[in-house]
Amino acid sequence: MADQDPAESPAAAAAPTFAFAPGLHGNAFIDDGTTAGRKLYEAATKLLYASGETKYDGEEPSMHNFCIRGISHSEAFGWEHICSVPTDPQQPNVGFKSIWTEYGQLPMEVVRNHVATYIQTPTRVAQASLQMSICLFSPLTEAAQNRITVWAPDYTVNGIKSGPLFLKVIICESHADTKATKSKIRSKLMALDVHLASLNFDVTKLNSQVKIWVQQLQARGESTQDLFANVLQAYKTLPDANLVDYVKQKINDYDDGHDLTAETST
Repeated sequence: MADQDPAESPAAAAAPTFAFAPGLHGNAFIDDGTTAGRKLYEAATKLLYASGETKYDGEEPSMHNFCIRGISHSEAFGWEHICSVPTDPQQPNVGFKSIWTEYGQLPMEVVRNHVATYIQTPTRVAQASLQMSICLFSPLTEAAQNRITVWAPDYTVNGIKSGPLFLKVIICESHADTKATKSKIRSKLMALDVHLASLNFDVTKLNSQVKIWVQQLQARGESTQDLFANVLQAYKTLPDANLVDYVKQKINDYDDGHDLTAETST
């Protein structure tokens, strides 16, 4: 009997390959005509929200949660190639920004130019782009869907829907990507004492909201230099004596030269 080619043996054909998630196995396009391909497509386009959960209303206050869910789904299905966009089309291999977390630094035209380089190609990234657009449409409320779909030309390239462009439109329509937004966020961070009182002095809720506002500034390439002072000013209004003592210790640490960041001050 002739020796069998090891490469054609059943063991070789079934040799496992490592990936952190099913959607991350290789860069070759997926054959959607196969059972495995159809299952992967169904998983990639599934709802970001469980049955019974409130859908995303397209408004800024709930956008952070929507993006967190989207990032997790994106990581599982290998969409980082389309969600990371080079800011300079002349240098397509450097200077990437994430449309999820740095959306304010990526003009629509920059995202569109990047999408145009692959959307009509027979590639995995082209498939991912369409999957992403379908995935992000389903978790929107009916009202949000109506607001977004009127901008179809903005998220469609040569008749094909683009996930990254669809996300960019969602962000713009949530009023989270306007020029005035940075000023609004800074104003909120300067009035943390008022916000804390509105939260019935719930420090945990205040800290969570502060971190979201800081992340929103970072998404636009901005930072805040007076965050610690504003947080302490809010803490000083606390009616709890123990928390006031905690604030005093933070002030002493700051006076002693400790570098207190947004994380350590909240």
